[in-house]
Amino acid sequence: MRLLAPTASASLLVRLSLVPHRAHALCSSAAAPQRVHLKLDAPVRHLFEPQKKRVSLRLPSAGALPLQALRAALRERCGDESVEPLLEIRHGKRRIESDEDLVSVLAVTATYGGDGPTLQVVARSGSQLPPPPPAATLLPPQVGPLRLVSFFRFASLGSSRRQHLLEEMSSVLARLGCRGSVYVAPEGVNGQLSVPEAQLDALSVAFAALRGVEGLKLNVQHASLGTVQADAAAAPYRKLIVREKRQILTDGLTEGDERGEGPAGDPAAAFDWDRAGTELAPADWHAMLPPGRPEHAAAASSAAAGGEGGGEGGGEAGSSVGPILLDCRNDYESSAGTFLGAEPLDTSVFSESWEVLRKRLDGVPRERPIMTFCTGGIRCVKTNAFLEQELGFTNTFRLRDGIHGYLRHVRDTPGVASKWEGDNFVFYEHDDAAPSDDEEVL
Repeated sequence: MRLLAPTASASLLVRLSLVPHRAHALCSSAAAPQRVHLKLDAPVRHLFEPQKKRVSLRLPSAGALPLQALRAALRERCGDESVEPLLEIRHGKRRIESDEDLVSVLAVTATYGGDGPTLQVVARSGSQLPPPPPAATLLPPQVGPLRLVSFFRFASLGSSRRQHLLEEMSSVLARLGCRGSVYVAPEGVNGQLSVPEAQLDALSVAFAALRGVEGLKLNVQHASLGTVQADAAAAPYRKLIVREKRQILTDGLTEGDERGEGPAGDPAAAFDWDRAGTELAPADWHAMLPPGRPEHAAAASSAAAGGEGGGEGGGEAGSSVGPILLDCRNDYESSAGTFLGAEPLDTSVFSESWEVLRKRLDGVPRERPIMTFCTGGIRCVKTNAFLEQELGFTNTFRLRDGIHGYLRHVRDTPGVASKWEGDNFVFYEHDDAAPSDDEEVL
């Protein structure tokens, strides 16, 4: 990888792919959020989390400030929030310094039917960007068939404990021939890996004994989904990353929040992650799922609410109308497959969830059951903590081990008719088209 000297000027290509017939909506009071794709140039890729060539997000609807939103997205993806002010956005030779500048560029591109302008982000003149991290130690090649593994644990981890975990996890994973990404933060640990099938038991024993996250369990891909040979082109991960982050799942809740910092300057958690509703085993989740197809469930929910959106005065009759089933994943994941009867949040990044939830659940009785699910379960912990501690809901449920756990249960239990429809979207580090800003577990 080409190294970036501290005084070097670096560039970041930002591709904004707009649906042509909606491009004018940025200037309209009825604007809808716009899909954007950020292409990260190699010299600055090390400044962003995760280190990918491309990530995806959407600009906000009318009433928000598009340039401010774009910079906020860059800031959210920087490992160090102090880096974003050092970057300058340009369109050709033109500096994009105001919302009007950005809107005009979007409008011109839409006029010519393009898929969006290409913006360049460079280091401001005279600024010094942080140098890239040291090159990773070369690892021995992976051997044998591989299985996908994910894990997460919310736990309060001090600075010294985080450092020990980084060292211990790096050593164990390298020794067992694993690849993937592991993140350690003041709020806990989160990882997604490909593991040689012969080493699964050893990894499970080693991780369960880690101090600070004792009893950590692995979410292992079901054997019926098959394995991947280590030397195959489809091998999911090509390198091993174990690093520290501010959060194991970027949520956007603490930015500018009065909670400020916790002990030793660590970012304070937005909520108590141990107060996140009831975790349901897949069998109990299956029994509680509402019947019917998504459109039928949506119609029933609207009727029970006394009108669209369930606003104030909607007249919902408490928990007797049945649970609300929320898909907490991003829109590109929900479009691949979901539970029958589920309502997608239609977000492009996880940090957009909070405003969507406020609007969707406005006026809904606080005792109404709410069921949430995601790929591996981590997003639902934060979502249900928000529902209970911020919005005041008292009857929330989340799926243990996420969609992976449910599909594993269905395959292991004869006679159970799956209520899942479609595919379970997952992405890997070499899949450049797959946005993964929120570091969701596989």
